[in-house]
Amino acid sequence: MTGKFDHIITISKSTKTEIIESLHYPSEKISVAYPGVDERFRPGRKNGKNFTIMFIGGLKPRKNPEFLLQVLARINQPNVELVLAGDGPLKNKLKGKHVRVTGFIAEKDKPTLYHQADVVVLPSVKEGFGMTLIEAGASGLPVVGNRVWSIPEIIQDGVTGFLARPGDADDWAQKIIQLIKSEPLRRKMGEAGRRQALTKFTWEKNIQAQLKVYENLVC
Repeated sequence: MTGKFDHIITISKSTKTEIIESLHYPSEKISVAYPGVDERFRPGRKNGKNFTIMFIGGLKPRKNPEFLLQVLARINQPNVELVLAGDGPLKNKLKGKHVRVTGFIAEKDKPTLYHQADVVVLPSVKEGFGMTLIEAGASGLPVVGNRVWSIPEIIQDGVTGFLARPGDADDWAQKIIQLIKSEPLRRKMGEAGRRQALTKFTWEKNIQAQLKVYENLVC
């Protein structure tokens, strides 16, 4: 199928690697254009005393939301809650103390949802591009994600958030506890995440990357 194309534009370096390895497509015929983040996502004021760990996405195996229940159990603090914002086949399995499942979230409601979080997490086992991490950064929030696929392309470990070992609930808990204990660290990482979102992940840069491909094909 790829033989029909002169060039492929993909959303992440990890997806480019997958295309090369699975379809044996030439690297020089694949370019990366990161998606941009919507300007609607910006910092807001959080209400409430609880520390809120927020997951936003489909409640399905690839997103691995069940793993977060293990992480919450390791944290084991009464003022910490886990909010799973989304819907999917795993919804009825995601029950526990200090766990709240919101159900389907409309796109128009997402910016306000980020304002209810202290940290946004993404425990996916496979992720072409973790858009929620970019939206969280634009919203001024620190992020924690698995060190897999495209996630390390988005999270600057120790700068905009933390990269954690896949499947290691203790490592995940340790990193989130650092954020629970330090409001200055949360603020510093959130500010760095917003700077990154406004410079690296913009639609202007996405368009520039695509135009460069088209110009090279025409020449």
